[in-house]
Amino acid sequence: MNAEISNKIAELEARIVQLETQAALRPASKKRASKATGGAKAPSEGNLNWVATVKETVADMCANGWEGWTDASGNVFAGSKPAVIDGRSTHVFIDTGKEANYSKGGLARASYLKAKDSPEHQEKVRARATKRAEVVAKKASGVVAEKPKRVMTDEQKAKMKAGREAAKAGREAAKAGAAPVSPVVTPVAAPVVVPVVAPVVVPVAPVAAAKPKRVRIAAKAPEPKVYDLSFNPWAHDGEDYITNERGDVLTMEGDWVGRFNGKTIDESVERPADIEAFLSSE
Repeated sequence: MNAEISNKIAELEARIVQLETQAALRPASKKRASKATGGAKAPSEGNLNWVATVKETVADMCANGWEGWTDASGNVFAGSKPAVIDGRSTHVFIDTGKEANYSKGGLARASYLKAKDSPEHQEKVRARATKRAEVVAKKASGVVAEKPKRVMTDEQKAKMKAGREAAKAGREAAKAGAAPVSPVVTPVAAPVVVPVVAPVVVPVAPVAAAKPKRVRIAAKAPEPKVYDLSFNPWAHDGEDYITNERGDVLTMEGDWVGRFNGKTIDESVERPADIEAFLSSE
């Protein structure tokens, strides 16, 4: 008997090892991978190449300076002046005295230079700005697209009517089959003679001192979370963007797109004011 039990245990242990090995070798499903990444993909080669272009533009701006420019959306950027920061020679914006970096001036300058050499790119930037304006105007007007009305076939209508009639027949049958309610006769009780009893003196226990009331202190409101607004390359649904910890999404050229909600980019979210402050100054 003991030998038979030992054999069973050995078979079960071997089966467990086999199942664990199969689970380790099984590749993760696309559904699980998509859920883990929120549908986002790794930055594409084009995205990474654009990051390298922006970094080269920033290096040139710091080394050689630049003249002021106006981008395709009408935003005006000031020119530069020489400066010394931490013992090294560089160039900074005339109006802010800040040095250019990836987010602050680098993106906009690289996009501007690209648009000068590529009318197609410039038209793409303008089309994106027009689409954004339409989304904002639609949100402000409060116009909501009407949902199409559901059209039922004659067969569906007949099934619904038959269901209603069956339910009605069931309710009527239940009412007809209910037993009549018999009247309840309440017996009259005979009068009870209560004997007179002498009063009994009951000693009164001392009253305990009242406990002090507990004073509830209002919970301290949680402090708002501070997000890192620095942008990094990111790809979503085959398009290249840059995004930050809060989910703000910009094009590779620095144009506002919307905010990522974990599944899609919500283009109805307007560009926050702190993004402008972050991109224009340290």
